[in-house]
Amino acid sequence: MTKLTLALAAFTILAPTSSQANPIRGAVLSAGQLSAIKHFLRADLAETQRDEHEYQKSFPGNYLRFGAAHLPGTDITLIFLEGGTVCGSGGCSMYILKHTHSSFKDIGDISDPILTPITVLNRKHHGMPDIGVWSRLYASSGPVSYQTVLRFDGQKYRLQTRVSLARDIPRMKGAMLISDKDIRIPVF
Repeated sequence: MTKLTLALAAFTILAPTSSQANPIRGAVLSAGQLSAIKHFLRADLAETQRDEHEYQKSFPGNYLRFGAAHLPGTDITLIFLEGGTVCGSGGCSMYILKHTHSSFKDIGDISDPILTPITVLNRKHHGMPDIGVWSRLYASSGPVSYQTVLRFDGQKYRLQTRVSLARDIPRMKGAMLISDKDIRIPVF
């Protein structure tokens, strides 16, 4: 069995119903679902655990933690990770997992660091909603944060091409899914 299948063995999930939905934060995750996400993260980040333990010795209290939310109207869960071993100067790591009958499928192709807040936008591509995220570039004048889009291409969510620093980008409006306040569940 793969680690994704093992994680789902403890995590039987259906797409959220409207009675579970929170219009501001997506669908509510149960304690069992959060536990299964933690199990998945521990399996996927097993090699990171030793580094995280060493990092804790130098920076107590800055532990590896996550926030998660369902993408409304889908069978997708977004997981945002934060902590010294998964973040850099540009941001942190994020998973986008699709629930299938017997496993998770990672449908995010996100190599660039991401910042919160994470929002669901009104636009769709290939039947899936766009996801608004923040990113940061470092220019000669210093750090520049900007909002960009994770767009589904029919196979995976991919970060759209980085924008020109000279271009002023308007903020995209969307419903909040994960904010800084939501990233508080310890992984280990």
